[in-house]
Amino acid sequence: MAAFKDGAKIAFEMREKAIKILRVSLKNGKPEKQEMAVLGLSSEDPQKAGAEIRSFIKKNDIKTKDAVLVIPRQSVTTKVVGLPSEDPRELDDMAAFQAVRQIPYPKEEIISGIIPIETTPEGFTKAMLVICHKDMVERPAAILKESGLILSEVTLSTYGLFNWFANNKDLSASDKAAPVVVVDCDAANTDIAVISNGKLIYTRGLTFGVNDAGLYYDKLLDELQKTLSAFEKEYPGLKPKAAVFTGITSGMRDFGKMFTVATGMTAEFAEVQHEDASFASLAGAVLGRGNVDLMPPGMKRDRSSHARKKEKLFSGVLMLAVAALLFLLLLNRIRFEEKSLSEIEEELKTITPSVQALESMKTATDIVESQADKSSEALESLNEFYRITPSSIKLSLYKYDGSKVEVKGSAETLSEVFRFVKIVENSKYFRNAEVKYAAKKRTGEREFVDFEIFCSISKDRETVK
Repeated sequence: MAAFKDGAKIAFEMREKAIKILRVSLKNGKPEKQEMAVLGLSSEDPQKAGAEIRSFIKKNDIKTKDAVLVIPRQSVTTKVVGLPSEDPRELDDMAAFQAVRQIPYPKEEIISGIIPIETTPEGFTKAMLVICHKDMVERPAAILKESGLILSEVTLSTYGLFNWFANNKDLSASDKAAPVVVVDCDAANTDIAVISNGKLIYTRGLTFGVNDAGLYYDKLLDELQKTLSAFEKEYPGLKPKAAVFTGITSGMRDFGKMFTVATGMTAEFAEVQHEDASFASLAGAVLGRGNVDLMPPGMKRDRSSHARKKEKLFSGVLMLAVAALLFLLLLNRIRFEEKSLSEIEEELKTITPSVQALESMKTATDIVESQADKSSEALESLNEFYRITPSSIKLSLYKYDGSKVEVKGSAETLSEVFRFVKIVENSKYFRNAEVKYAAKKRTGEREFVDFEIFCSISKDRETVK
């Protein structure tokens, strides 16, 4: 196989006994060429699985390094919630705060993302909260690292399925009149998405697939009827009229007739993509129409750090190139003036003691400045905190331990707390600001939100005067 041209992407979905791989070359934002493979690998042994993927990559001459990881719908929990904001950054913070209440895991073991559905005139956002355990990302990430790939994005299979549908113009026009049910029939599982007016508004994952032999179609019809019933309770004014089936659909023509008789909906079948597995969600994931972000916070920071290092490296190379150009110009001038190298060496010998003296003075100055900075850091951080605190926020505790700050206080609403966290995060003095606790309380007739915020002192801060 030949390597892809620029714009190639590679996507993975890892299950218990198999890993699906899709590589796509994109031209003008559209897939130009797709190649699919299913590897019979176990994700329980990252080194072995990584070595086999590395061998597969080498054998097929895959040059792409950035990889998109697709998390199966059956591995996550979803819940539709109302959040009191429209700001994307505030929504992410609120979603993370809500996720802890939904599943019985510590905050450090949870990964969450949101899929916005609609906003209300009152400024609320109705969104689908997506939650999973960190192992569902960290274990596949370890395999990709062993294979030499770079994990650039983590998304949900259902959102990939939504992207696949939205980018298929022959299908996606049908969701304007009424919601469309999109069903991805895979070997060991089934993914269901309900799409309306270009939005993913409902989803469900089934833990059985086409390999369940003759029982699959009866079970699928039963679960689809349950899904439609649950959806219509959630959205009373919406009633799907059509369903699109994709994946392993070669034996589903008779099922389509049975589905239409049972539900009154039309059934359409997309072209079969692979005889052993469905690749619709992977194809949609690489198209990336604002995929739901399930990258763990630590990996996000590493990714940002890696990007900053690349920028610094590029800047360094550029500066070296400029320096080399200036040096060449200097040499030309020296040659033009017929100034000998021996004279230059003498001049350097003359200025070297002065340079060394200046370096010694700079070292001493840096030491004095660093000590002065440490001695005043506590007062400066306290001054900065009170400077940026809005009048609507009442602080009751400020605790400083040399590298971290703990603040307690109260606010009128929960959204004010998250806006305050955003203000703290934007200060050059602080970083990694997060809400550790926030709860509504009542004193007499007054209701307020009691909160606790932690943040770190920024190493790159500029002294606040």
